[in-house]
Amino acid sequence: MSKRAATKPADWPRGPVEIGLPSGAFVRAYRPNLFTWQKTGQIPDEVWACIVASARDEEIELADKVAAINWIICKCVAEPEITIVPREGCLCVDEIDDLDREYLMTMLGIGLG
Repeated sequence: MSKRAATKPADWPRGPVEIGLPSGAFVRAYRPNLFTWQKTGQIPDEVWACIVASARDEEIELADKVAAINWIICKCVAEPEITIVPREGCLCVDEIDDLDREYLMTMLGIGLG
């Protein structure tokens, strides 16, 4: 039996975590909260369909999977601000190399890979 005490509510991790990427860049990101996002209408239908298909181990078109992963990364990363389309002062998700994107998926628990 573990000798660790359960985490107290006041100590529960709620903020973003710092993640060092293979490229040497750092981001501050939240873990996905997919069910809350879905219940509150924050997830686009096409992203939710991809998540459900992945959970059912169904085939997903590569373009749909990449779009869903990109959306989730943009939603999770708090700093720097990451966007789907280029915007001044932000990092476009397409500027993140594949290794960093894969690492983010692993560290954030994005199971669409």
